[in-house]
Amino acid sequence: MSEELKQINEQLKQMQEHTNNRFDKVENTLSDMNNRFDKIENALSDMKTEQNQLKQTLLETNKIVKQNSESINKLADSQLRQDKILESLATRSLKQETEIRDMKRIK
Repeated sequence: MSEELKQINEQLKQMQEHTNNRFDKVENTLSDMNNRFDKIENALSDMKTEQNQLKQTLLETNKIVKQNSESINKLADSQLRQDKILESLATRSLKQETEIRDMKRIK
C-alpha cells in the first residue's frame, strides 16, 4: 500500500509541477499583454497630444487666413476706388483736351 501511496504522491507532484508551469506561462503571457497595452496607451496619448497640437495649429492658421482675407478685401476695395478715380481723371483729361482743341480752333 505504501508503494501505491508513493506513486499517487509522485503523480500529484508531477501534476502540480505541470499546473505550476502552465500558470507560469499564463502569467508571462498576461504580463506581455499588459506591456503591449501600456505601449498602446502611450502611443494613443502621444497621438492625442499631436492631435491637440494640430488643432491649435489649424486654429492659428484659420485666424491668419481670416486676417489675410480681410486685408485682401480691403485692398480690393481700395483698388476699386482707385480704378474709379483713374476713370474719372481720364474722362476729365479727355474733356479738357477737347476744350483745349476747341479753343485752339477758335483762335
